[in-house]
Amino acid sequence: MCAIAHVGALLEIATHIPLKMIKEWMGVSAGSFVSMCLCIGFTLEELADFCVRFDFTNIKEMDSVPGWLLHLGMDTGERLHKLIDACLHVKGLSSTFTFKECYDTFGVSLRVIATDLNEAKPIVFSPTDTPHYQISNAVRASMAFPYYFQPFICPVSGHYLVDGAVISNYPLFLLPKAEHAKTLSILINTTVEQKEDLMELEMDQLITRPLNVALIEKSNIEANLYESKCIRIMLGEVNILEFSFDEDTKNRIIEKGKAAANHYFTRTTAIKHRRHSF
Repeated sequence: MCAIAHVGALLEIATHIPLKMIKEWMGVSAGSFVSMCLCIGFTLEELADFCVRFDFTNIKEMDSVPGWLLHLGMDTGERLHKLIDACLHVKGLSSTFTFKECYDTFGVSLRVIATDLNEAKPIVFSPTDTPHYQISNAVRASMAFPYYFQPFICPVSGHYLVDGAVISNYPLFLLPKAEHAKTLSILINTTVEQKEDLMELEMDQLITRPLNVALIEKSNIEANLYESKCIRIMLGEVNILEFSFDEDTKNRIIEKGKAAANHYFTRTTAIKHRRHSF
């Protein structure tokens, strides 16, 4: 559901920067889904309307309890994969649409980051690194939050791939340092709701809670590692695996994204003015 905040921030960014000027989109986890949609021709208005009106509980497909252990996750991820494919189909593209085809068709580079559990390192999908890899497979892998979604098994290597955020939710280290200053990032920060009695949590929330705490704290640390342009969206106590938000909640998340981007540009303008006054 964090993708909703991305869309809000991008709606504000578009009032300051023509998005057609952007020649590469890079995404991790839900950000990979948004990046894919922008590369293949979705407008921000279409994305916002989709995020608000779509019932995301439709992508849940819980496996049997034995499957949780055998397949390393509670949700098969198959419906999530179908949603990704459906977005391609809406724009007249096939499920087998590749990174190279995307670049050749739209003139925009898409880079998706996932985590390779076999090699214990990030894997980068792009027109340069993996030109013939299917975009839908890469996005499905990047969105596979561990313990909740089952890993995506790469049809090429047979490796188990999961959410890129396991390595980093802010992977600027993959870019040359010279590009950091040219890159505008959107980083979503959440907090974990405090609970006196953990047994009050739903099973999926309880199982994913330790990893969720670790990833959130890691993300907070990473945000201070780089001298770069970063819009930080502070969502507070939002469960990133909550699929049943109502429309009012979704709209509030979009507005938080807009406000964060507006704050960034207001602050940046103020800094520039102060510099010019010296």
